[in-house]
Amino acid sequence: MKKLLSFALVACAALFVSTGCGGAPQLEGLEKYSGVITLDGEPLADASINLIPSTMELKASGAVSDEKGRFVLQTLQAGDGVMPGDYRVTVIKTHMEDAYTPEEQKIFDEAGGKRHADVFPDRPEPTSVSDIPEYYGVADMSGLTLSLPEGGSKELKIELSSEE
Repeated sequence: MKKLLSFALVACAALFVSTGCGGAPQLEGLEKYSGVITLDGEPLADASINLIPSTMELKASGAVSDEKGRFVLQTLQAGDGVMPGDYRVTVIKTHMEDAYTPEEQKIFDEAGGKRHADVFPDRPEPTSVSDIPEYYGVADMSGLTLSLPEGGSKELKIELSSEE
């Protein structure tokens, strides 16, 4: 029994040492990539950019663009980078129509899981509306790819068109 307990303590200690002291998880081989995304030549703010890996060795990653369309790709945490390789890309940018006011949101939250129509029978339900052609949000339809070379890249460009 003592041997089993000793083994368990050693295993737990090894696990603790290998995972660190509560720090963020890290991946090997991540490199820094940044760029700009545009729609019809204009910067596209608040766009969610998602990279879908072409192989199992790569990890999914992404970014959200700022007001100038700039983005920094990340995998696990802000600014950690991405594994070099080939990716399919999706882009989503939406806004809410008929969004709840803060007061309405509080009423809806307090309604305890009731449907919108039960709480606000005479009000349109909030809906998410795409600000770009919706096919950009589907990996098999977007037509977008990125090939990230080893050693990082000076400037990635993702150029979208509002014409379908």
